[in-house]
Amino acid sequence: MKKSIMAAAVTLAFAGAANAATTHTMTDGRFDFKDAGGNVTSDGHNDVQGAFDMVNGTGSFTTSTNFFGFTWNADVVEMRMHNTMMGGTDMSAESHTFAFTVQTMANFSTGDTTKCISVASAGYNGCADEIAGGWANFGGPRAYSYNYTLNAGQFAAHTLFDWSSSEDIPVLAIMQVTNDPMVDGFMTVASVDLAGNVSGGGSLYGVPMIQCSTAADNDGCGPFPGQTPIFSGTIVPVSAVPVPAAVWLFGSGLLGLVGVARRKMA
Repeated sequence: MKKSIMAAAVTLAFAGAANAATTHTMTDGRFDFKDAGGNVTSDGHNDVQGAFDMVNGTGSFTTSTNFFGFTWNADVVEMRMHNTMMGGTDMSAESHTFAFTVQTMANFSTGDTTKCISVASAGYNGCADEIAGGWANFGGPRAYSYNYTLNAGQFAAHTLFDWSSSEDIPVLAIMQVTNDPMVDGFMTVASVDLAGNVSGGGSLYGVPMIQCSTAADNDGCGPFPGQTPIFSGTIVPVSAVPVPAAVWLFGSGLLGLVGVARRKMA
């Protein structure tokens, strides 16, 4: 019976939200940061705000609180959903990859250098402006990737952060829905690490920021390699999108949590 309701909701989802620029928002997100030694910094805050197009897998989020002296914002360049998030019934794990290229560019007339990120699968090319402006390739592009697994009720956001003078720092955020959105009408989410551990119960998990190279290579991915950003919060449908139209995203409420309950009972 529940699966039939889910299928109907999925049909309504694509009919009602396919052209929406913003389908969901977050206003009370929590951000913490765990360093390479596993210690949580004192710069965590509860004012993460975001606006997302969950249909097309894009969006952005930011904060007004300084993090080590600067505010940050992030663009979601693509999302990956477990099939249960889109009305599927296959509970098995899925393998995915967040692949990107770091390119160091040099302007030989001025001596200026800059770094840029390209994410081919998302059609994002952060080097376009530099190339169009006559900058020359310097050192060649370097390709990096995260290989990760999504379980039932999980989705991943491939994001590029701006902080201080650093732009387009690649960050992989894997999230688990921890409530029943079909009942509640909203989604409570928490970070997941590459091993599938979910934040909560006094523990904080997430995906460490990738260390692209040594400093000598001059093409590092950002100022915090190996350290872990951790997110949690509530994602709600905007008023322009009927709750049933958003339920395709909320499939974990019926399917993911059933799997969790079964594992606990076992």
